[in-house]
Amino acid sequence: MGSHIPTKKSYLDLANVLILVSTFAGAVTLQAQFSLPEDCNGSRVRTLLAFASQFFLLGPIAVSSVYVALHNRQDGSVESGTHAFVQVQFGLIGAMIITGILLLNISVQYAGAAYLGSAGIGLSSIFILATVLYSIDDHVPVLPNGQLANESSFSQSPSPSDNRSQRPRISLSQYLGLEKEYAAYTKPKLVLRWAIVGLVVLECLGYLCLLALGIVQVQLSDHTSCRLL
Repeated sequence: MGSHIPTKKSYLDLANVLILVSTFAGAVTLQAQFSLPEDCNGSRVRTLLAFASQFFLLGPIAVSSVYVALHNRQDGSVESGTHAFVQVQFGLIGAMIITGILLLNISVQYAGAAYLGSAGIGLSSIFILATVLYSIDDHVPVLPNGQLANESSFSQSPSPSDNRSQRPRISLSQYLGLEKEYAAYTKPKLVLRWAIVGLVVLECLGYLCLLALGIVQVQLSDHTSCRLL
């Protein structure tokens, strides 16, 4: 199968999600920054919050260029030039959101929750790496000739209402090339898929680790030193 270029609708759907995430995160971060007492002016925590908020607030501005690039295009696949531009914009927006989140994790460390901040950074890194591998895996051919394994049993002519690439429904063992008929997968494909499965396991373990550290940190914290009422 040839490379598949996403449609205008898929790009706009992703742009809508990114603009909501960045706007919400930027608003919350700004509110937290301005809610700190005056004694915190110039503090590292406040500076990190201000630093993170700028990355979040740049998101809606960057997404606007995607809307402008696509507004006069017909529905369907986007031409290669616009496709490359939109991909670069999405990459930058994603990098800014990730940077803002990592800065918030660092601010948590300086705010007195070192264990939680470190665990958050570690888990965020695993999610980021998994996202990168998913993106690479989608562009690596399954077989040396670039064809999907066992693809003859799947329709090669998608209906007009669904122009997405047809993907086979396979089990985890088939996905990892453990079954005989799927053992001809290219080595890069198998390495990527095993790495993805390993990262998913790490994500689950990281979630449990973060949950446990959070409970421990709450139990060790002083419940009398900060009273709002």
